[in-house]
Amino acid sequence: MNGVNEITNPNIDEGFSIEEYNEFQKKYTRALMQLQSILELIKLEFESDQNYNNMIAKIDSRIKSRDSIIEKMHRRKIPINVQEIEKSLDDIAGIRVICYFKNDLFRLIEILKKSGSIRIIEEEDYIVANPKPSGYRSYHMTVEVPVEDHINNTIHYVKVEIQIRTLLMDLYASLEHKFRYKKDDIFTFTKEISQQISSLADFTQKVDDIYLNGIDKLITIKEENLPGYNDAINTRIENMMPKYIRAQKRIETIINDIAESFKNDGDNSPIEKTETRLKAPKDIYKKLSLQGYDMSQFNIDNHLTDIVGARIVCSFLSDVEIIVKTLKEVSKIKELGIEIVAEKNYIENPKENGYSSYHMIVKVPVYTDGHCEYVFAEIQIRTKIMDNWASLERQCCYKKKCLPEVRNMLKRLSVDFRAIDYQCDRIIQELKESSLASQKSISVKGNRGLRRMKVLPNN
Repeated sequence: MNGVNEITNPNIDEGFSIEEYNEFQKKYTRALMQLQSILELIKLEFESDQNYNNMIAKIDSRIKSRDSIIEKMHRRKIPINVQEIEKSLDDIAGIRVICYFKNDLFRLIEILKKSGSIRIIEEEDYIVANPKPSGYRSYHMTVEVPVEDHINNTIHYVKVEIQIRTLLMDLYASLEHKFRYKKDDIFTFTKEISQQISSLADFTQKVDDIYLNGIDKLITIKEENLPGYNDAINTRIENMMPKYIRAQKRIETIINDIAESFKNDGDNSPIEKTETRLKAPKDIYKKLSLQGYDMSQFNIDNHLTDIVGARIVCSFLSDVEIIVKTLKEVSKIKELGIEIVAEKNYIENPKENGYSSYHMIVKVPVYTDGHCEYVFAEIQIRTKIMDNWASLERQCCYKKKCLPEVRNMLKRLSVDFRAIDYQCDRIIQELKESSLASQKSISVKGNRGLRRMKVLPNN
């Protein structure tokens, strides 16, 4: 749910031309931008207040493609023209807000209800009042966003659908979509597989309601500023960053190219999302200090391998294997100059706190003042389930006085999350095997002979 969907079939229906869609899209894009800015301001308000924890983990947005709009109108047997489309469809523009905990979710709903910037016209509670039989949980609001037309001096009220979920609700929704809505309907569902998917819904709901509500009440406020850190040190570190910025751009290009290579797989792509980041000066200073090193360019270059970071989030454990193999193949391309110098398999051997992921430390060539220099970067490959746990752990413990009770809960939660990961991988493998039995010509990306990561569920 990100950005504007592409037009895949320009001749699908002449009743709604590409030109009309493009004009139509501009209005909805402005409404999305306006609503997203309201949500970002709410997020920033909680982030910047020392007495509160941020309640919003992520905000995504999208506009339906022309094909999707026309197909939905055909399905409902409604005439296809701009007026009927705007009248009949409430979800042309959509925003999805992911909260950390259920308490955050309901608090955000109340904030939006009191907002004078939007007009709520419909609400659908799929969490408490009307949970769906499939296990899908989310709170939907249809709102009208006032969009000013400065050229014609008018105001249009544009409908946008807001979906508000917790991390666990979004996790189940995305996994269920992966299971049930695969490209070309290649998967055959047995009664046993359907039951496994239903049990997954029950499991994630219990984790959300029992564990996370307990953790939520124990999170402390943010820690005080880092001792010894000041503006002079901040400026000094920033002056050392240009080559790391170039390395980040190089890694980002490589990661995006890998994601693009799987794009034709659609929902079958092993990659859910990719992102890169540069470590903040304060975090660089803190990590060097904890390791006992003085602040210097030499120490930053040689003792910190994660100033440049990239993250590839996959759907399933078997997808992690595909991406690890792909990165190793990419590292063999001499023109790219990427060298893998270390690998850390925290999937096979989770960290003491429960963290799971597959890490690669690589060297990235960058050119500074006419000469080539190699910069360390860390690439993390993980499933969406692992990524959810890492987001929760960061919310509970990053730059906070993390209570022992919280750490213990997170560690127990990591065991449950690993169990979910295994269950999901078993389901997807069973779906593939059942499809292979009936469709010998099925093509699945990746090397089936690749050694399986021996991640054992912690009972």
